[in-house]
Amino acid sequence: MTDAIAEGLWQRVRDAALAERRLEAFAFTETPGPAWRALASDEGAVIALARDVTLRAVGAAADPVGYRVLAGLAGGPAGLEALARSIALPPIALSERLGALAQAGLARRALDRDEAEATEAGLGLVELIDTIAAGVLARCRTGLAALS
Repeated sequence: MTDAIAEGLWQRVRDAALAERRLEAFAFTETPGPAWRALASDEGAVIALARDVTLRAVGAAADPVGYRVLAGLAGGPAGLEALARSIALPPIALSERLGALAQAGLARRALDRDEAEATEAGLGLVELIDTIAAGVLARCRTGLAALS
């Protein structure tokens, strides 16, 4: 599960670096390229990047509404209208949440099909959260009964 999350988040970092490289090709200036070029040789920066990407993703998945969106996508790609209805979220709010989840590498939106899907990282974080919640639930059932 954690390997799937790490792989999905790495893919997000890779996609961002490739986008920066493509953007650099359109630059009409003599200034040096973006700082991402030197990133691979700066171990401290790579560690900070990995931690930042991970914390952003965990935060987005841990947000109650973000979690509901990801859980709604756990069964596979979903049309936005149906997803909005199923999680009781207005379509515009869903669109904003999907954008935030996509920025964190947890979801993708296909505009041509008006649907969204969770990424490997998004699905892994839903599974991790559900596993932890199941453990808490079991302890609550036992512990609360013992308090009576």
